[in-house]
Amino acid sequence: RPVIAAVAAITMLAGAVLAVIQTDVKRMLAYSSIAHAGFLLTAFVGLAQAGNGVLNGITSTQAVLFYLVTYGFMTLGAFGVVAARERELGERVTLDNVAGMGWERPLLGVAMWIFMLAFAGLPLTGGFVGKFYVFAAAYDAGWAWLMIGLYYYLAVVRALYMRMPDIQLAPAGGSPPREAVLQTAVFACMAVTVGSFFAVQPLIDLAEKAAAQLPF
Repeated sequence: RPVIAAVAAITMLAGAVLAVIQTDVKRMLAYSSIAHAGFLLTAFVGLAQAGNGVLNGITSTQAVLFYLVTYGFMTLGAFGVVAARERELGERVTLDNVAGMGWERPLLGVAMWIFMLAFAGLPLTGGFVGKFYVFAAAYDAGWAWLMIGLYYYLAVVRALYMRMPDIQLAPAGGSPPREAVLQTAVFACMAVTVGSFFAVQPLIDLAEKAAAQLPF
């Protein structure tokens, strides 16, 4: 357990440091996935002890599976927003060229805002519930010092709504048309990210059935 705990802490710290210095949004999301991998290891600290890290009937395995569902959808949605913006601008997406996007593209702006809050583990998103369960598993195992917060996602939220965009000339031929399929997929991911905050028990029951099939 001490080895797992040390690896989790180092991975979270390394991922957070690499992510916080990025201005490219895609790279920031990619590096932050390293931090999330370390974060998921914290649940295995609880898993490694007798009793499977049980907290109020929720096991460490269930906590990991629950978080993987919510994290999967918020990641797909966030990269979907980045892809939509990238195709619209014809260049890589940075904190500078998403400035004001929340007002320019309301649906994509709100979706990205929700995904960032979910990544940060704030309420009214499934990310909050998932992080609570995973951290609770580590706390229940006596490893409370692993509770390291991630706040660099709020820089994206600030850019979306609190920074004015630079005035740029429109590309020749105008911006490409908005892609209905991509935006629908982003909306679906946003619905799952928010819905998993209110529909916790069905996902926990599903995680319990899935965990019963695992060999540990």
